[in-house]
Amino acid sequence: MINHTVLFKVKSFDDPQEKQAALNEMKSALMSLDGKIAELKHIEVQLHYTLEADSFDLALITHFDSIEAADVYQNHPLHLEVVKVIKQYAVGRACVDFEF
Repeated sequence: MINHTVLFKVKSFDDPQEKQAALNEMKSALMSLDGKIAELKHIEVQLHYTLEADSFDLALITHFDSIEAADVYQNHPLHLEVVKVIKQYAVGRACVDFEF
């Protein structure tokens, strides 16, 4: 199995409620993929416990049977639609993929 973990940092907002709304939209968009892409075996999205952190704001954890399956997911039309949502808000990204 492959674990694909991505951390996102969102842009600055003047109003904390705007940041929370952006994070909620990102989480909802990512979770909308659950059960819709056969190669995606597990998806989890978590938000940082505080909006004021200097660290990353959102964690995406996904599992795939193989690197090839992860590649199918990366290029799947539904995933590419979610990427458009993420790009509206994300200013930083870190990723790690590993076998488990």
